[in-house]
Amino acid sequence: MISARRLAREWALKTLYQIDVGKCSLQEASTSALERLRREFVLGGSRQGTGSKVEEICIDVISMEISSLLPLTDKSLERAVAICAPILCSEMTYWQEVRFETSYRSKFGKLPLLPPRISTPFSDSVFLRWHEIPNDKLSFHLSKLDTENRFLYKNLTERIREQLPAALSEEFKQTGLDFARDLDSNRPQLATDLQLQEYIKPLRSIFIEKQTKRWKEVGAVAGKQTTDWLKTTSFTTTIAKGVVENLAEIDSTCELLASGWKINRQVSVDRNVLRIAAFEMLFLPDVPIAASINEAVEMAKKYSTDDSGRFVNGVLGALAAQIGDKKKMKSMTAVTDEDDTEDLVDIPEIDLLEDI
Repeated sequence: MISARRLAREWALKTLYQIDVGKCSLQEASTSALERLRREFVLGGSRQGTGSKVEEICIDVISMEISSLLPLTDKSLERAVAICAPILCSEMTYWQEVRFETSYRSKFGKLPLLPPRISTPFSDSVFLRWHEIPNDKLSFHLSKLDTENRFLYKNLTERIREQLPAALSEEFKQTGLDFARDLDSNRPQLATDLQLQEYIKPLRSIFIEKQTKRWKEVGAVAGKQTTDWLKTTSFTTTIAKGVVENLAEIDSTCELLASGWKINRQVSVDRNVLRIAAFEMLFLPDVPIAASINEAVEMAKKYSTDDSGRFVNGVLGALAAQIGDKKKMKSMTAVTDEDDTEDLVDIPEIDLLEDI
């Protein structure tokens, strides 16, 4: 497990390293890195889930659709789409029942299901009208959206509602078929239609209860992974873009404090670790200076050498002394939230620089 911010710094380092060594553009490097990062969170859903691939499928569909909106500049929009993920997944109980009906007819012919449906789909108001949403957090964030962002949210949820059932169709088919076969194999012999109805109805209720519980659990995983992915992606993008846009000032500042070590003479990992921390210290006043330095030293040790860690610590220590009160420095709008500093995400350890 790793904190969301540390993970973001490592992927920002990968992005900047690609730009520095691979001589590619910010857009090219970011697109590649962020898609791989998205896939890591998708696969993380399978590790946390039920043992099937449904969590992976749900997170893949949801995150792929959200990717079309990245970077999300409105934090309430970002939070709303993450909170909405479990709601969207819980609607899959309804689609599972719809698919079961096809398998049921293949085993029981024209014998009607009574009642026709046990589960019901959500009304569009759940997704389109914030004041009717039975979720306080989601309602709160949607109430803060302007007209344009509400339109984006509406389109996004509509696309996901279309894509999820289609992506899960094989899962629905197999689960529905298994249940229909079980009903058929255990049906009472020579039963009348009324007796069959009495036999089927309680078993259907149990089936729907299990599906409701299942999709609630899937939704919880999808919501957690989507939330963590968005937080990590947001901070990664802020760092990489911020460093590139302020590269001249960051490099000149670090070079003055590097005891004669010009930026172009430093090891690529070292100078990009310095750039990340210096950007945070100079432009992100809500990020503690000590955290920026400690994280930079750890990254330097992890991806370079112990000597690199000492070198980075020395340069950034001098920068910290020069900055003094961070509130007096020029600042960008804060992009992190006070409640995400300790978030842990489920991503395996990988060598971020392995494919450069």
